[in-house]
Amino acid sequence: MKPIPHSETSCAGPVGDSALSLADRERFAQQGLVGRSAALNVVLERALDIARYPTPVLITGPTGSGKTALARAIHAESDVRGDFVPVNAASLQPSIGRSELFGIEGERATGVARHAGLLATAHHGTLFLDEVGTLGLDLQATLLKAVDEGSFTMVGSTKLRTVEVRWIFATNVDLNAASDNGTFRGDLLSRIEGWTIELPSLNERLEDIPDLVDALVPRMARTLKCPALRLTPAALDYLHHVDWSRGNIRQLENVLRQGLIRANNRNRIRIDVAELTTDRGFQVFRNFNLAKAQWKRHWLTHQLRRVGGDVKRLAKDIGISISHAYKLIQDLDISK
Repeated sequence: MKPIPHSETSCAGPVGDSALSLADRERFAQQGLVGRSAALNVVLERALDIARYPTPVLITGPTGSGKTALARAIHAESDVRGDFVPVNAASLQPSIGRSELFGIEGERATGVARHAGLLATAHHGTLFLDEVGTLGLDLQATLLKAVDEGSFTMVGSTKLRTVEVRWIFATNVDLNAASDNGTFRGDLLSRIEGWTIELPSLNERLEDIPDLVDALVPRMARTLKCPALRLTPAALDYLHHVDWSRGNIRQLENVLRQGLIRANNRNRIRIDVAELTTDRGFQVFRNFNLAKAQWKRHWLTHQLRRVGGDVKRLAKDIGISISHAYKLIQDLDISK
């Protein structure tokens, strides 16, 4: 089923005084960076400005805001010929972190196998070090030399090796505060923060939600091998009133995936609020009146489905007039 866009204008269209072209937006959209908000425009313009220059980039932003997608986009827009090599710094255990990053020379006598390391793998490409703030101080010191001089030594070797790598770092913590309290080296921070791009939270770019829905739902439908359903106007409005601070874009993906699965399982023709929420779904609202209104809609939708869409029976069961029942269904945008 071909998805029907929620907006008349393509997400790749020009916006205000943005320097981004239609082609720029389409390329960023391929990397999952979708939207037309002023906040996102600033991010994408800064990414384009720095992409072809081999200076380190630091991407900051809350969890789930799209830091990896932005790093991939910068790599795609750059002139580097090699691979994009993502590394989660939090997964680098102190005991083996140096060998994972810089490799092991290997010795026949000890039986230690040679391991090239992630930095060598990224030669002529991009090394993306996510959650860089979790690195231990010892590993930070070794990383500093590699970033500053483009050289490193493998574990078990004294030979200095050179590498040509585009460095991109990401964090969801305040590295300046970490530097002040001694958990992050100030000299390393000064090397990696030369070009910083701050990704906004989803709460700061709510106007991008329709474009995100149009991009995410068809992709999920292909993965789940099910029809790509549209959202009802009420469901789309609901998404604009959710507090997304727990997971941002990743949180939105989870909500939409749940809605798509539940709507298809219930043979719905569109995804409604009932499919997007759980029993605790109203806790996400930031406004009491909105939560109360949505609960009313959710409850009435359930009652209407219980009676098989029979409005006369619904009115009798809940103790209101038939005209009042019809008015509520219309006002609350409930599908029979």
